[in-house]
Order: sequence, then structure tokens, then C-alpha cells
Amino acid sequence: MSNIAVKRIHCDVRELNRNPSRQYSAAPLEDNLFEWHFTLRGPRGSDFQGGLYHGRILLPPQWPMKPPSIMFLNASGRFEVGKKVCLSATSFHPEHWQPAWGIRTILEALVAFFPTPADGALGALQWRPDERRKLALESQTWRCPCCGPVAELVEGGADACVAARGAWAPAALAASLGAKSAPLKAADAPFSEESWAGLGTKGQLPLGAFLERPDEGLYLHDWSLPRNAPEALLDELRTPRWLRGDLLRRCGDDVPYAGAWPSLFVGAPGTRSTCHVDSGSLHFAMALVHGGAKKWRVWRREDAAFLYPRFAVSADDVLFDAARAGAAQPRWVVCQKPGDLVFVPSDCPHAVDNDGVTVGIATNFVDGSNVDAVAAFLADSGDAASLRSRERLLALAGETVAAPAKRARV
Repeated sequence: MSNIAVKRIHCDVRELNRNPSRQYSAAPLEDNLFEWHFTLRGPRGSDFQGGLYHGRILLPPQWPMKPPSIMFLNASGRFEVGKKVCLSATSFHPEHWQPAWGIRTILEALVAFFPTPADGALGALQWRPDERRKLALESQTWRCPCCGPVAELVEGGADACVAARGAWAPAALAASLGAKSAPLKAADAPFSEESWAGLGTKGQLPLGAFLERPDEGLYLHDWSLPRNAPEALLDELRTPRWLRGDLLRRCGDDVPYAGAWPSLFVGAPGTRSTCHVDSGSLHFAMALVHGGAKKWRVWRREDAAFLYPRFAVSADDVLFDAARAGAAQPRWVVCQKPGDLVFVPSDCPHAVDNDGVTVGIATNFVDGSNVDAVAAFLADSGDAASLRSRERLLALAGETVAAPAKRARV
């Protein structure tokens, strides 16, 4: 085993970790660094869209001076199962191989080759479009003996958060939530301590009627699903890989608000939340699962002082004068569409506009990057419950949870 090869493999692992892709994932087996398993998403707009294709990359001892061998382990209608693929970046064509190429180059080449004609290449197939679409659907439930379900290996956007987005369409929600009521809000409320983020409460209203016609300028905002939704709807939720380390979820009843998330947001056209910061130094993420689009404006936390902050109760409960803050330039402007997931780091001011009817699922969370800030917030609160919550979070942050896996996921 060459030291050069091992060092290069570690570099490939680090590079994929630093810049993960929604299109693919790959990692070496724990007991053999020279055998990698990968999972690719089928390219959009092709017969393979929606498919999850899993395979092996076998690196030679002379890596990266010599090219690898590649084979797929589940059916796609494009590449034969268990047979080495003939591409310019494989052992079939060492004359084309460049040592500067790495695992990412190989994966991107495979994705690019999916929609191209087979043209009689070794290991290539030219199945009918309907057969390929059928295999793409079947591939979503395929399971690798080493890595587990492929659906858990490539995670991206809203699809990592729900089993099926159709269950979250307004009409489907109206049926599942029945006669439940919730405090609906209206945008553009006058600035006050009661109108957080420019939203004023309109009172408890039946959700069924609102969800069937969410066009009255009303906003279902941050409605707790665990505390309000029926079990059948909760079964549609999934915990994405990046959220499994959430310290709040592990706190249970030790932190009063830990069980409130994820929450549901349903915005009628034209509704908005004006510039605000999520309290407690919590991170925030939202998956848009249905509807039109959300326009996000996000400022750096360092810019909060320039957005005309007002402090409703304490220095930690920040409100912004929307009319004046709107003139400041945000650091990021994002148009979120169905299937996209947006992450807002802790203490970053942000504002959101709904273009069309939108349905989002959101959560606040704590991990190693913001636990100290959350602990400081709880310490400043001073009450006994907050101090107990602080102690619990810090204890969890100090624990090492390491469940051995056959495949090191990136």
C-alpha cells in the first residue's frame, strides 16, 4: 500500500466533505480505503430523473497515477450491473487518465454520461425511456448490503425532510388537519412589541378553510407539528442527516421548547415576514415542499447594528424597523423554489416574501457551531428553567456519540 495513495485518498475524502454535492456522495469502506461506494442522483430532465444509482470505485495501489475501475450495483438501464464501465476516466483508457483527477472528477463524469447514447460501449445499455423511468422509481428503495438504503446516502433539499411532498399540498393538508384551528397572522402589522417580524395575530381560525383557499393575506406561521399534527402527518416527516446531531432533539423535556419543531409555514400570496432574528442564537432551516417561491434576504450577523434594531424586552429579543432596515443591502438574496432548502445561521437578520402560495417545513436547532452562543443566551436569561436547559445542552455537547458504520459517509 503506497503512502502516496493513502495520502491522496485522505485528500479526496476531505475535499468531498468540505464541498458536498446534492448530486452525489461517495466514501471509502471502513476496512478498505481503496474501495469506495458512491450514490448518484439521476440528471434532471432525463429518463433517469429521480433515480438513485449506487456503485463501486476500485482504486489501484498506484492511485492516483493509474485510473480506477467502476461498476454499478443497481439497475439503471444505462449501465450493466456488476460489470466494469468503460469511460475515459477508468482503467479501460489509461492513456487518457490524468493524475490530477480525483473522486469528484469521476463522479461528475458519471453523471454527465448518464443521458448520452450508449453507442455500444462496454458495460453500457440503451434501454427504452419508459423502462429507464421505471427503474429510476424502483432505485429509490434499493439497499446496499454495505451502506444501507441509498435514499439516506444522497440527501439534498426538501426531499431529505419529507417522505413525499404531495402530502404537504394545501388540499392534502386541509384533509389531514381537519377541523383544527391555529393562530393565523397577517403581514404588515404596525411596528410594536406584539407584531414580531411585521406579523400581527388575527386570532384562532379553522385551518381547513384557510388551507383550501390560502388567498386572504393570512399566514400560518411557525405552527408546531409535533404538538398539533396527527400521527399520520408526522409519519411523513424525515430527519435529514445534517439534523441528526441536533442537541435540542436530544434534550427531550429538559428544554421546554425542544419539542416544538419542526413547524409548518403556509403563506398566502404577498405575505411576508419583515427583518428579524430568531431568538436564542438558534440556527434555522426551512424546506419548501410545495407552491410558489420564497424570496429570502439575509444579512450577516455583524450587520445587525446597522438595521435599526429595537429591543422589545431585552438585548436578546431584537426587532427591526422594517421600513428603515429595508434600505440596507443584504449579504445574500435567494429565491427558494419547491424542493430547495434554505439555512440561516444563528443571529443573522433575515426577511422573507411569499410569491404565490407556499408550504414550508422549518426547524430551529443547536449543534457544535452555535451551542456556546445558545448557552450564553440561556445564562443571561437567569431563570431556573433556562439554567437547567443550559446545563443539559452543554453536557450533550461534551458527549461523544460514535456508532460504527460500515461506510464512512461524507
